[in-house]
Amino acid sequence: MHKRFVQFARRNKWLLPIVLLALVQLACSMYVNEIYTVPVHIQLYCDTDLSDYYFGSYGACIVSAAETCPMINGVRSSECLTDWQNGSNIPIDCSTLSIIGPNAISTEATSAIFSWSEVTERHYYIARSFANGRLLAERPSWATSINLPVQTGTEPITFEVQAYTVSSLRCSVSVTIPRVAPPPVFDCSVFRLTAPLDGLPNGMTTFYWDALPGATGYRVRVADAFSPTTPLTSLSVAGDSTNVTLDLSSSLIGGSSSLVVTVEALNGETVACTDSRTLTRAWPAPPPPDNTQPAPPGFCGDLVCNPELGENTETCEEDCPAD
Repeated sequence: MHKRFVQFARRNKWLLPIVLLALVQLACSMYVNEIYTVPVHIQLYCDTDLSDYYFGSYGACIVSAAETCPMINGVRSSECLTDWQNGSNIPIDCSTLSIIGPNAISTEATSAIFSWSEVTERHYYIARSFANGRLLAERPSWATSINLPVQTGTEPITFEVQAYTVSSLRCSVSVTIPRVAPPPVFDCSVFRLTAPLDGLPNGMTTFYWDALPGATGYRVRVADAFSPTTPLTSLSVAGDSTNVTLDLSSSLIGGSSSLVVTVEALNGETVACTDSRTLTRAWPAPPPPDNTQPAPPGFCGDLVCNPELGENTETCEEDCPAD
């Protein structure tokens, strides 16, 4: 076999330069592309020629080496190829990265959901939480929100999010989030409207309710039963008051006969408990008689004394004054 190869090479010496050139080209090609091998299961991420594309461990398709690192005197810059491989020369707009929330974290919370704005050119994020400079958690994310553990207590939590292209840290933003006491727990079963419960007058009405321990104030709202979320009238009281008076006259809030009365117990600006009743309002009272019309003739008060009608100084001194 060896002798035959030698005899073939001697008879075809002109082929040797061609073979050597082909081997050199193959070696160069393998050298340039050997670290940029594309895993088969990731190829679906790209829709172009894959021969000189690099894919990071997170499945992101990067701009080709031919576009990013052009040949100079027949050679690609090793520095450019290194940057191209780790993603540090991929254009990215960090101005869009900002933390959205939360604005505060409960002192009793053991975890919190953090969110931030999108950086479209990134391949993944790293989210981290700290307390007094001590790292609590560090996790990757491909979305713009993540649930991270935090410790209970009053120490503020610092949240940081980093945007990466391949393995290069490109953007970073952090914020310190204050801790707040959890809202108090109220027993709403003890809170209820107590009067009126059997109907409403068409005028001034006083409402009464049972106090709610811990409430900072109360509010009474009255609405049409056909539009119960739109108050016709309302009034708030602070402190321990357990009654309030509202004018439910038809002339003030309209003529609906069916009204929804809602009393709310407040914790600051937050509604802690509510109780509602749908009650029937009385029709308005008829108008009083009009006493402004002049008296008919012969009636006491017309300044004419009419004895035939029984008017005299005793029965109508106004018309029949004494001499």
